Amino acid sequence: MGAKYLNEIDLGSREECLRLCCETDNCDVFVFEEKNSGSCYLFHCGPPEDFKCKFTHHVNYSSAVLSINRHLPDLESQIKLTKHEQDLSKLR
Repeated sequence: MGAKYLNEIDLGSREECLRLCCETDNCDVFVFEEKNSGSCYLFHCGPPEDFKCKFTHHVNYSSAVLSINRHLPDLESQIKLTKHEQDLSKLR
């Protein structure tokens, strides 16, 4: 099975298209047609180890693949630990 088409909407910029993809569940790829009123296409292409999308060059189109920072829970636990250490040091 291939990529899943999620949505298409006319937007004013590539940045707006990126924002929409970030706010859309399962969106990990967007393609933006760079015209006066650009079309933003959203897709779910799957994880890197089973990526379903193929890209070719087309004039007036740009695309991006979004990835999730999987180390975020580690970072959050480090921040909590650091806060805990600071609280303990105040007890001295």
